[in-house]
Amino acid sequence: MKLYHGTNGAWLNNIVQRGLEPRGSLRRSNWKETVESNPKCVYLTDSYAPYFAFNACRGKAPECAVIEIDTDLLDEDDLYADEDAMEQIGRGKDGVEGDMHQRTRWYRKRQFQMGLADGDSIWRYSLQCLGTCAHRGRIPARAITRTAYWPHHENVWLMFVWDPTISILNQGIMGARYKALTAKLFGDPQPIEFPVYTDADGNPVSFDQQAVDAFDPSTIKGLVIEERQ
Repeated sequence: MKLYHGTNGAWLNNIVQRGLEPRGSLRRSNWKETVESNPKCVYLTDSYAPYFAFNACRGKAPECAVIEIDTDLLDEDDLYADEDAMEQIGRGKDGVEGDMHQRTRWYRKRQFQMGLADGDSIWRYSLQCLGTCAHRGRIPARAITRTAYWPHHENVWLMFVWDPTISILNQGIMGARYKALTAKLFGDPQPIEFPVYTDADGNPVSFDQQAVDAFDPSTIKGLVIEERQ
């Protein structure tokens, strides 16, 4: 499976040489409005990497970067659920008290002990529900298969292409579109057939397909896709 990490382009050369490292306790989180990420983890997504790159880039670097990771080259025992996914999944059902921040911190403390009763991979469940998961520790450079990077300010319009609300509801409605857009960014075949509806005139229409068709990576100024293996 191919997953992605969006980041500040200033880190790209270091990443392809040394791998993706957790932010650690000394590096600030990019998310001021919510609970900071686990400093021991690298977070991955199949849907939202460009959006995360925008947030990592704001006011810090002139370039956005997306790193492609092949999970077949990782130890699956190092893959876990995103604590944000588990917090949202458990709302009203898990008996954990407190507001969203308190509940997320509760899940983060137990992130490496969580599993599913039926033995299925909890990180895959996290991806299915929220489009994100976590990797404990450094992701080795050998697991990086491709990188994409582009100047941010010249292509600020991309923020309207990837402008999601990261929630279980939005993932259920829009997740497939963002997966297809990410595939198209890298020049890959579209992985999903979207639902088709009937418009007021009785014509078949797919709004997701229209959105993907309208996105043309060749219009991204300075976009560079590089193979790493």
